[in-house]
Formats: sequence, C-alpha cells, structure tokens
Amino acid sequence: MSTDPRFEGLCAPGGRAVPSVAVVAAHPDDETVGAGAQLRRWAAACPACHVIHVTDGAPHERRFHPPSALNLAREEYALLRRSEAVRALALAGLGAAQIACLGQRDQEVVFSLVEIAERLAGVLVELMPEVIVTHAYEGGHPDHDATAFAVRAAVGLARERRAGAPPLIVEMTGYHDRRGETVRGEFLPRAETDEAILELTADDGLHKRSMLETFASQRQVLQPFMAETSVERFRVAPVYDFTAPPHEGALHYESADLGPPAATWRAFAKAAARTLGLARRRS
Repeated sequence: MSTDPRFEGLCAPGGRAVPSVAVVAAHPDDETVGAGAQLRRWAAACPACHVIHVTDGAPHERRFHPPSALNLAREEYALLRRSEAVRALALAGLGAAQIACLGQRDQEVVFSLVEIAERLAGVLVELMPEVIVTHAYEGGHPDHDATAFAVRAAVGLARERRAGAPPLIVEMTGYHDRRGETVRGEFLPRAETDEAILELTADDGLHKRSMLETFASQRQVLQPFMAETSVERFRVAPVYDFTAPPHEGALHYESADLGPPAATWRAFAKAAARTLGLARRRS
C-alpha cells in the first residue's frame, strides 16, 4: 500500500485519521459501485465528505434510457436519477447539501472538458478536500475517462488558485474490457502503483446492495454489480497519457456504442490539454 498517510487513512478500517474526501463520479451511482461500502465510513468520520456528479445521468437520446424511463423527457429522467442518488447516499450518511452535480449530459463529458475542468477546479478550491476519489482511465465509459482527465486538470487549476498541498487523487474501480470480456471491480494492471484491496464484511455487503437497489431505474445495468460486493479496490492514481489508448483492442464503450469513437475522444482530450496548458504545468 502507498505510504502516503492520506491513502492509508482513506483505506484503513480504523486507527488512522480519515482525510476529507470528495468523490468525483461521472454518473449518479458510480460512487456507489466503486466506493459504496467506504462512503458510510468516510461520512461518519469526516463531515466534510462530498460527492460530485459530473453528469446528471441522462443521455440526450431516449434509446439509452431504461425501459422504465422511456416515456420521460431528458430533464425528467435527470431529476429521477438525482432523487435516487440522494436517497442512496442518505443511507451512507450524506445529506443532499453534500451532493453536487455539474449538470453535463450523459455520454457528452469529453466535448466540454475545458469548461468542466474549470468548474470542478472552483468546487475544489471551495471544498479543499485532502483526497479526491474518482475513475481510472480504462475505456469502460467515455464519461469515466473524461472525468479522470477533468479531475487531473482541475487539480492543476486549483493549485494555481490556492496555497497548500494539492489533493491526492485516488482511483476506484468500475469496469473495462479485457480480451473481449467485461471485467468489473478490478483495475487494468499498472506496474507503478499499489492498490488497496478492502474486504467487506457481511454488513458492508448488505449496506452496499441496499444502496445499489435504491437506483431502481438502473436495475438492469447495476445487476452484475449486486453480486460483487465482497471487496472494494482503490489505488493512488498513476500518470496517464490521455492521447494514447488505455489498452490494446476495442474499448468497452466502443463495443457498447456508448459514445464517440476512441480516436475522437482522444482528439478532444488532446485539444483540451493544449487549451488548459497541462503539459506546461507538468514541466
């Protein structure tokens, strides 16, 4: 495990101070999939715990709405997803005031990377979290990857606007494809970073399933995650090259027709990095 005390405090079941945490998730429910069992502990130990959703979870095209929401306008579906998230996170001890949404449309984050990074930087300056928990760059969903990019860009922008150490970026698991199969709850291997594998108690698993069940509109999508509540994995975020694919072969979101082609995604990421001066900030 990383020797950074913030990471140890985040992942230790007890005995260490829990840092202030902001979970930055692409969609309402991603935070529960990746960190549902830990959210209860973080919220209880640190009142400054927050969850920030980059999108409102509602795609522009109704063909991507679940059967129960096919008759809802996009705005109505977004409100439904917000209400589900508020109820689910209440089970973890978070109030509605601790849940923010940047309001981007589902599947379209990569098209607004500069705006989202700047808005997220403003939130980080206000909240000043010690740790940000977010997605890995793994090709599972274009919004997950775009959120991973935006968090790193926002941390750089926030660093210019406030004094003090930047927050530690920690990743939670989601899903990705590996050799043509969808893998859930595991990271793509990265040699340069350690991961913490946290075994969940029976009570933790029941609690996480209760949170997942609250997202009733997402029942079909979340069903595969319901049986995978024995562990949660976290790691200190590695350095990514967002202009290169996260892995060889077709990405999950390309196979599932969930967004732009990967080459288009990377072109937008490259343009946003240039606009935000990310290469200059790293030098």
